Amino acid sequence: MVELTPHSTPRRSTGLGLRFWLAVAAAGAVLVWGWQVFWFLTDDAFIHFRYVSNSVAGHGLVWNPAPFRPVEGYSSFLWVALLDVVWRVTGVAPTIAANLLLLLFSLASLCVAARVVARMPLPARLEPCRLALVILLLLGLVSNRTFLTWTSSGLETAMVNLWILLWVLAALRYSSQRTSSAGALVAGAASLIYLTRPEGLLFACATGTMLLCVWFERRRTLDLLLGCLPLLAVPAHLLWRHATYGEWLPNTYWAKHVGAWPLSGAHYLLSYTLEHALWFWAVVFLLLGPRLLGGHVARLWGRGPSRTWPATWAQRGLVGDMALAAVLANAGYYTFIIGGDTFEYRIYSHLVPLFLLALVWLLAAADLAPRRALGTLGAFVILGCPIAWTHYALALEVPHEQAAGEDVSVPIAQSLPPGLRWYGALFDRSQDWLMDHLVCGRHH
Repeated sequence: MVELTPHSTPRRSTGLGLRFWLAVAAAGAVLVWGWQVFWFLTDDAFIHFRYVSNSVAGHGLVWNPAPFRPVEGYSSFLWVALLDVVWRVTGVAPTIAANLLLLLFSLASLCVAARVVARMPLPARLEPCRLALVILLLLGLVSNRTFLTWTSSGLETAMVNLWILLWVLAALRYSSQRTSSAGALVAGAASLIYLTRPEGLLFACATGTMLLCVWFERRRTLDLLLGCLPLLAVPAHLLWRHATYGEWLPNTYWAKHVGAWPLSGAHYLLSYTLEHALWFWAVVFLLLGPRLLGGHVARLWGRGPSRTWPATWAQRGLVGDMALAAVLANAGYYTFIIGGDTFEYRIYSHLVPLFLLALVWLLAAADLAPRRALGTLGAFVILGCPIAWTHYALALEVPHEQAAGEDVSVPIAQSLPPGLRWYGALFDRSQDWLMDHLVCGRHH
């Protein structure tokens, strides 16, 4: 990974104490309010609930009891298992427990992201701004419509988002601290992702490659091999799935994937980029990233120790890069192969805290002056609000009968200032295309 610039003096905070927790508590209160405002149960959630109901009734995880054939029609084994346990232990049915659990997972993501900034090494002149960076990060999360939308739904989205966040952080830590305990954290998080979502197999494979590289680097030490043990959950579940349902992949994969649809994915990505001002993040990265990444690329492809290639690549930082590659590959697959998602930016929801954390890291690595760093982060937070919340406000005016009957496009261009209507018109055209093709159905 890229380090701070040599002329800076990186400092790791020893903690912000009460001020940090007050900021997190305030953001948590706003998140709970947003959870109440956006509260909904999507129809797909009741697929999970039916499997849980049959399991509690003693029929197992089936859609229909015997003599019908078992079919894995749910997309999240761990989510179904969690709802099952909660219902058996507490008596709280999934229709009530699901969104309460999702709120807890969202609050956990909020705390983890804030804690990362609170502990992140910063250059000396940015250290006095640490609390301000934490507050801006929290504002970015609780003002992000996508993050708020998926604090409920009844689906496993908020849970897997937390696992992916933890996995990325654990992988970046493992790139510098190649110990068996650090490896076990990465492997454990990867197993949780896999058990929660089918695409977790990608993260499990990336984790296995990381561990293999470090295993070669450390000359096949036994303690590093022990760190791989959590990954055994992956083959164990695959064998259970095949024994129970007769398939290696869930039925949801065969039902939804019939061919690549890049045009739909392009509209989906464009709509998200315009609504959340992701273009601003890209501009900042293009301005600051090449200078910082140049040395990193040189280390990857330059001369290294005369050992086998996995050891060489592990030493040069590729272990951490694999985490970023896995996240991008997952988003790219859902964007250009699957063509987006039926629901509102669900496949990008885990990226919200990652984009904010990456921007904070980039500003720190570039050693920007405090005013520029705070201004850049604040601008990204602010620019991500107008389109999203204008659309939300106008969507509230759509009659309930009309919104419930079909996906309805809500034009916003005429509600923007004259100089920005071209931007709104571009967003409207993308939304019209998505609604016409039953993609990116909005919360309303």
